[in-house]
Amino acid sequence: MSQNLGKRLIESDAFAELIPLIDKEAAREKGPGRPPYWEMIFWWTRKPLISARAFIAAALLPENFPVNEFKRMIRLSDSSKSEIPHKLQPITNGRFKDFTLLDPFAGFGSIPLEAKRLGVGKVIASELLPTAYVFLKAVLEYPKYGKKIIDDVKKYGDELLKSLEEDVKELYGDNNGFIGTWEVKCPHCGNYTPLVNQWWLMKMQGGGEESTEEGIKSGKFKRIVFMRPEINNRDSLRIKVVDLNKELNKQTIEAKVSKNKIIVSEKTYEVPEGNVNAKSNNARCLYCNNVFPGKGDKWYVREAIKEWNEKYEKYLNGEISLEELQNAKARPTLLVKFKGKGKDLEFNEIDEKDRNMFWRSFEKLRVIDINNIPIEKIAEYASRYTTIPWGMDKFYKLFNARQLIVFSKIITKLNEIREKIKENEKYREAIITYLTIAFLNHIRYNCMVTSVHPSRTFITHALAFRGIVFTWNWVEISPLVDIIGSLRRSLDHVIEGLEYLVQASTDS
Repeated sequence: MSQNLGKRLIESDAFAELIPLIDKEAAREKGPGRPPYWEMIFWWTRKPLISARAFIAAALLPENFPVNEFKRMIRLSDSSKSEIPHKLQPITNGRFKDFTLLDPFAGFGSIPLEAKRLGVGKVIASELLPTAYVFLKAVLEYPKYGKKIIDDVKKYGDELLKSLEEDVKELYGDNNGFIGTWEVKCPHCGNYTPLVNQWWLMKMQGGGEESTEEGIKSGKFKRIVFMRPEINNRDSLRIKVVDLNKELNKQTIEAKVSKNKIIVSEKTYEVPEGNVNAKSNNARCLYCNNVFPGKGDKWYVREAIKEWNEKYEKYLNGEISLEELQNAKARPTLLVKFKGKGKDLEFNEIDEKDRNMFWRSFEKLRVIDINNIPIEKIAEYASRYTTIPWGMDKFYKLFNARQLIVFSKIITKLNEIREKIKENEKYREAIITYLTIAFLNHIRYNCMVTSVHPSRTFITHALAFRGIVFTWNWVEISPLVDIIGSLRRSLDHVIEGLEYLVQASTDS
């Protein structure tokens, strides 16, 4: 920027008076009006585009610049019914072409992207984090390839999905996914008991919500589904699916719902209490009702799951058999399976075929190329020291065998696609970057540190807690299904985001 420009609009009282309006539009952007490219991948520090646009322009314009002209320039309207500003290109008529903007910690690129759209002559973005640097290239640089790169990402994305069909059918059957948890061998009765922190599957509201008292939601619900454990003869456990929509034959249910109770037309349904609370080191056997011993690092449950992870590593190294792995004091287990999508998910009980399919995948895992398995150690700060005490000290331990097999197939196919692309290395890099972003997005929704989100998205992804955290009730999904977090849906998000970025780049 040239020197001796005098005071800027950003320093004026007139601009200060606009900040509440800018904040209001920023809030819309953080809600349902999110920029499509935000859905490509998760990033913690995405700044609203209207804020970046407004503050950049105000920093470049003179103090006495007319406020109404400024609002027109950045597409800021007083009407709440107006189009969200980020969907509209700013009107600058080359006013900023002689300026240079540097963002040394650009993160996900909101500031440099809006500087480009404002027509700033030279925009420089840098970032210390390698991951963020790659994302910056996807947001700022690669959209220059225009419609061609959109078409090629679609083409190679479809090829990637097609290549997985046979393996997915073998590994998942006709299921869309599973909900699982950890089961631990009871030191009192000797049975393996699932540990579940909450038994809800879905409690999706459908309008008319009214909170009548603390902890109770009343109104219409699109879906109400939960699990109920049932013990037969003290040695057989069944996880029953209770789907009230099916039971009552209703698309929507008028109900009062609390943490563990549902009231419909004065009839009460009890949702079981969870039988594990890691914070208080409390876990109870579903068979004999005894509480597991120990506290802290000596808590029986923690020690048992840590033993599983130690044996998991030994198994992959060829030091122990699958039978020895299965006989660990703790092991992953499946609770229910599901098909469908959105509010129409259909849940069913696990059968012996599902269990056999799950454990056969551990046999298949041993022949997977070790280079396709993330064997690196997890840094203590990355997990906020929440997975490491459970023995999850390496990245592959965040996944079951079936997930690792599918991920290995995806990596192999991405390498094949890279070799097939005939254009120059930069263009290859661009295509593979977008495909890999979709893959990474799928991973955060498909690992053993996800959890069930019954009220909204169904899956709470692995980074929702600002770090990798140990969880119960994890969700496993097929990459090919059309639900949030699948590879198919993630590729759709990448393409939609890329279309937005290409348009923004073209109009800049």
